[in-house]
Amino acid sequence: MIESAEGRTRTVETGAFELLAPDGERIWNEGLPDRIPMVEGHRLLLLDEPTYKRSWNADRFLRIFRARPR
Repeated sequence: MIESAEGRTRTVETGAFELLAPDGERIWNEGLPDRIPMVEGHRLLLLDEPTYKRSWNADRFLRIFRARPR
Protein backbone atom coordinates (compact mmCIF):
# COMPACT_ATOMS: atom_id res chain seq x y z
CA MET A 1 0.00 0.00 0.00
CA ILE A 2 1.33 3.44 -0.93
CA GLU A 3 0.30 6.40 1.19
CA SER A 4 0.19 10.08 0.28
CA ALA A 5 3.18 12.19 1.32
CA GLU A 6 3.00 13.47 4.87
CA GLY A 7 5.34 15.58 6.95
CA ARG A 8 7.73 18.35 6.01
CA THR A 9 10.88 18.19 3.91
CA ARG A 10 12.11 21.62 5.05
CA THR A 11 12.44 22.59 1.39
CA VAL A 12 12.55 26.39 1.18
CA GLU A 13 12.39 28.53 -1.96
CA THR A 14 13.54 32.14 -2.23
CA GLY A 15 11.98 34.73 -4.50
CA ALA A 16 14.35 35.80 -7.29
CA PHE A 17 12.13 38.31 -9.12
CA GLU A 18 9.53 40.98 -8.60
CA LEU A 19 6.69 40.38 -11.09
CA LEU A 20 5.38 43.54 -12.72
CA ALA A 21 2.75 44.38 -15.31
CA PRO A 22 3.91 46.47 -18.29
CA ASP A 23 2.54 49.60 -16.54
CA GLY A 24 4.73 48.89 -13.48
CA GLU A 25 1.91 47.57 -11.27
CA ARG A 26 2.97 44.65 -9.06
CA ILE A 27 1.61 41.20 -9.87
CA TRP A 28 1.51 39.08 -6.72
CA ASN A 29 2.85 35.52 -6.90
CA GLU A 30 -0.34 34.25 -5.25
CA GLY A 31 -2.46 35.71 -8.04
CA LEU A 32 -4.15 33.98 -10.93
CA PRO A 33 -2.80 33.93 -14.49
CA ASP A 34 -5.70 36.05 -15.72
CA ARG A 35 -4.29 38.94 -13.62
CA ILE A 36 -1.34 39.11 -16.05
CA PRO A 37 -2.24 41.75 -18.65
CA MET A 38 -2.54 40.94 -22.33
CA VAL A 39 -0.27 42.86 -24.71
CA GLU A 40 -0.81 42.25 -28.42
CA GLY A 41 -2.52 38.93 -27.67
CA HIS A 42 0.10 37.61 -25.22
CA ARG A 43 0.36 37.75 -21.42
CA LEU A 44 3.38 39.85 -20.51
CA LEU A 45 5.32 40.07 -17.24
CA LEU A 46 8.30 42.25 -16.46
CA LEU A 47 10.89 40.74 -14.13
CA ASP A 48 12.63 43.13 -11.74
CA GLU A 49 14.94 42.85 -8.75
CA PRO A 50 12.99 41.91 -5.60
CA THR A 51 12.18 44.87 -3.37
CA TYR A 52 12.61 42.68 -0.28
CA LYS A 53 13.85 39.17 0.50
CA ARG A 54 11.11 36.56 0.80
CA SER A 55 11.01 32.81 1.08
CA TRP A 56 8.40 30.13 1.60
CA ASN A 57 8.04 26.47 2.46
CA ALA A 58 7.90 24.62 -0.88
CA ASP A 59 6.19 21.44 0.36
CA ARG A 60 2.91 20.51 -1.31
CA PHE A 61 0.19 18.60 0.52
CA LEU A 62 -2.54 17.46 -1.81
CA ARG A 63 -4.52 14.88 0.13
CA ILE A 64 -7.14 14.59 -2.62
CA PHE A 65 -4.48 13.05 -4.92
CA ARG A 66 -3.49 9.52 -4.04
CA ALA A 67 -0.04 8.14 -4.82
CA ARG A 68 0.05 5.02 -6.96
CA PRO A 69 2.79 2.74 -8.25
CA ARG A 70 3.84 2.88 -11.89
